[in-house]
Amino acid sequence: MNFVSVTALAFNRGAYLARPNQMTTTETYQYRGYDIVPMWQWSSWCTGIYATRADLPLLSRSTLSTMAPEKEEAVAEAKHCIDRILSR
Repeated sequence: MNFVSVTALAFNRGAYLARPNQMTTTETYQYRGYDIVPMWQWSSWCTGIYATRADLPLLSRSTLSTMAPEKEEAVAEAKHCIDRILSR
């Protein structure tokens, strides 16, 4: 059986960002101009964080840098990460 993973590229400040297909994730949360996409990986929840506007700083972090047993914990950590980057 073959599996196909589909990604979309978003252009932001001269960089292309790979964004997973919504069908391979749960739902998307919006927070302070970013999309937070929780994903189930390696028996834990992790998140992808994607800027939705060109005036926002890009977050250069791996989706696996935040792994949590509960989806809500992973989303909360992503929000803290966004708060930290915007407070600079």
